Amino acid sequence: MVPPDTLREYIISLEKFVAQYSDFVLIGDAKDILESYLMTYLEGIDNSPIFDKGNTRKMLPEYKVSYAKFLAENKDSKYYQMVEELYKKAKANDFNRDRDFDAWLYEYHKKYFAK
Repeated sequence: MVPPDTLREYIISLEKFVAQYSDFVLIGDAKDILESYLMTYLEGIDNSPIFDKGNTRKMLPEYKVSYAKFLAENKDSKYYQMVEELYKKAKANDFNRDRDFDAWLYEYHKKYFAK
C-alpha cells in the first residue's frame, strides 16, 4: 500500500513529466500509469480503500489530509478540479460513504474515467 500523499506526489510528478516530455517514446505508457495512480488516489482499490470498510464508513484521515494538501499546494494541476469535486462532496456528506455517496461516486467515475 502506497500512502495517499506519496501517491499525490507521484501524480504531480508524472503530470509534469507528461507535459514536459510529450514526445517521449513511451508517453502512452506514462499516461496510462498516471491515470491508474489518479483513479487509485480518487476512488481507492481493494487494498487501498479511501473509506473505512468497517462500521464507520468514514473517509480515512490520511486521505482527508492528502486531498486538503493537494488543494492547497497543487492549484495548477489539471486534476485540481477532480480532487476538489470529490473532497467537497465528501465534506458535505460529513466524510461518510453511504448509498447516496456511492451513487454519486459512480457518476463521478463515469464523468472522469469511463472511456
